[in-house]
Amino acid sequence: MQTAGRTEEHPAGGDQDASDGFPEQGEGIRVSRRQFIRGAAVLSALAAAGGGWWGMTRHLALERVAVPLRGLQAPLRIAMVTDTHLRSGGALQPFTNERMVSEALSMAADEQPDLFLFGGDLTSETFGGGIGSARRMIDLMAGIGPPLGSYACLGNHDMTAQSGDGILAHYASSSVRLLKDEWVVLDTSAGPLSLGGLGYCGSGYEDAAPLRETNSPRPRILLAHDPTCVLYLDDLDRIDLIVCGHTHGGQVHLPFVGAPWTPSPAYPTYYRGLKALTPRSYIYVSRGVGTVFVPLRVGSRPEVTVFDLSPLPESGEERESI
Repeated sequence: MQTAGRTEEHPAGGDQDASDGFPEQGEGIRVSRRQFIRGAAVLSALAAAGGGWWGMTRHLALERVAVPLRGLQAPLRIAMVTDTHLRSGGALQPFTNERMVSEALSMAADEQPDLFLFGGDLTSETFGGGIGSARRMIDLMAGIGPPLGSYACLGNHDMTAQSGDGILAHYASSSVRLLKDEWVVLDTSAGPLSLGGLGYCGSGYEDAAPLRETNSPRPRILLAHDPTCVLYLDDLDRIDLIVCGHTHGGQVHLPFVGAPWTPSPAYPTYYRGLKALTPRSYIYVSRGVGTVFVPLRVGSRPEVTVFDLSPLPESGEERESI
């Protein structure tokens, strides 16, 4: 167990939600982005006065997610970090700083994963990040060096007009491989594994045709920034596990209400935790590390995710569909 944050266990076999003990109810209350920002600003001031702002926003949780995969021949461990939104400006600036990002990456590395994944949104251009912060984030990820390598996908904040081309160029020169609407086959100790990555397409994933891989006995894991991909991808039963970020778990997640707003049309069904998509496939949506709009999290602690994958017995029961 990491001393830097709490450890949560999320076994597959039913819907799981990493909700910090706050229950869900119905579809929650939908508010506009402007209302969310105004309300979060008020909560930020109140929480800061009591010290809760710093603890909830900066105290990383280590989430363990156990998932059985078809075709896997032995256990495999994957660590994931997403939505760092790294911003320059020193340790005391209120948004995500390098110290917090380094802590998250150290937590991931300490778990000795076979594979490392990054789910997009290196920095927040609008809120003081930029190409320098993005390059620094890629360099920090390159230091993990797991046996099967490190892979990333693009987030919406990565493809701004100011820094998009520079980010692509820096990935190209890095040991962290960027996946854009493509599959790679990894030769692992658990047998061959197909890893796919989606390029962020804004409101849709119509360009994801290369992800329609031919039928294969290999287990398939898809890395995508936004869980909205489940609304566009065909034949989800052919993908064993989709891992995403983007929503920050709501960033503000209130008791008995849930998240007032998330930036994904997949809300409220897919915005945090582990869910069954079909009897044979799952999606996991991470709460991520950083923040946007306001430097505040309530009921939605930042997380580092560790997936402990195991072989699915041939005689095992099919997964419960939501």
